[in-house]
Amino acid sequence: MIKLKNITKQYDSKKLFYNFSLDIKAGEKIVILGVSGSGKSTFLRLIAGLEKVDSGEIYLDNKLVSKDDSILVDTDKRDIGFVFQDLALWPHFNVFQNIEFGLKIKKIPKQKRVELVKSILEKVNLRGFENRAIDELSGGQKQRVALARTLVVKPKIVLMDEPLSSLDKDLNLQILDEIFTLQKELNFTLLYVTHNKSEADFLADRVVTIKSV
Repeated sequence: MIKLKNITKQYDSKKLFYNFSLDIKAGEKIVILGVSGSGKSTFLRLIAGLEKVDSGEIYLDNKLVSKDDSILVDTDKRDIGFVFQDLALWPHFNVFQNIEFGLKIKKIPKQKRVELVKSILEKVNLRGFENRAIDELSGGQKQRVALARTLVVKPKIVLMDEPLSSLDKDLNLQILDEIFTLQKELNFTLLYVTHNKSEADFLADRVVTIKSV
């Protein structure tokens, strides 16, 4: 599903990855563990095509998508969903509109969009929240909207960049369990970034630890 071959990435004089290779199977849950500044978020951004590798190759489904400082397949063509650390919800859209947005971009007919949004709201325990404004939601509810917006378009790969870092411990565990259940049900490949080892132990099929040098 995902293959990184001999990738190198650095900023100024700081080398985050050097000749780094990794194979990830379809449907795996991979947790990227490391301290702040070690390159965890950059790792996701390279896979998403939001940043270029300095050298090396990235393959998705055996297709070469990035190579040697060139992006060969744009982000929107990679069948990837991304849950950002700050969630990046649109405050001028309500819950339904936030979740629906990706479906509109894909030109899904209106009635089908309504069905898909209602279905994913059920899965993330937000049934009845369609018309709520984003600023009326709790932190956990916002996390669920961000998750629903990502999953409603049914991506093969989901990238999550410390999505639960702002939540208290009990809510963190609750939503982590929901992510685990949704991944099992929908069978997407999950790359989950955190600095929290307990999250990694709960969620991961494999843990990749990035060490700052």
